Amino acid sequence: MSVAKILKDHGLDPLDDYRSKWEKWAGTFKDEMWAMDFFYTHLRNGSEVVVLLVCDTFTKEILTVKAFEGRLFLDSFWVAGTLVEIFTRLKRQPLKLVHDSDSLFKGQTRRMLAVSEIKRLRIPPRYPTMNCYAERSLQSVKFELINHVRVETVEEIQRLLDDYQTWFNEYRAHQTLDGMTPAEFAAGKRIADVITIDDVRKMRLESVEFADGKLTGYRWVEEDKAA
Repeated sequence: MSVAKILKDHGLDPLDDYRSKWEKWAGTFKDEMWAMDFFYTHLRNGSEVVVLLVCDTFTKEILTVKAFEGRLFLDSFWVAGTLVEIFTRLKRQPLKLVHDSDSLFKGQTRRMLAVSEIKRLRIPPRYPTMNCYAERSLQSVKFELINHVRVETVEEIQRLLDDYQTWFNEYRAHQTLDGMTPAEFAAGKRIADVITIDDVRKMRLESVEFADGKLTGYRWVEEDKAA
């Protein structure tokens, strides 16, 4: 077996392009490349819950973070359907999608991506750092939310994950995005522009709670609207 075939079998076509290795595995504009991965958690009754996360590697947006109860009943049809839901809801899709070699990313998922003309970038075994964007977002979800809760139902954990996605995209500033939120960066403009002292005197800082108060965001509101 040649080196070229081994590389191709793992999604690394040596003739694909001549960009640096890192440039090939990192999006350089919005929707050039998305990344996806799973993590696992449990309900209070011990039932296992699988959580799929999909993110844009350039804007750092979490595009979905979706829970499924019962690992044994999960299949590639669910993964493919979740991706189609994102395409439909956001009216956008990536040029490339990076993922690991999990069997859930084969079968119907692979077929759907081929039909949608989305290039699959499958990372080699035992190299999770090549999917660092999804891995980093997964760690944020676990450290900032999931590790602090133990809920009764998958519906409840999905509600918390939806809140987390909103907070992460619209309120959580990122140092790598020059202090902008992923939503601001994706839109190409800052929502919180520089304002004058007179404007500040007409407004007040309001806190916004998410996930039953476990997460907090802040926004400026006019005094009359705040009242």
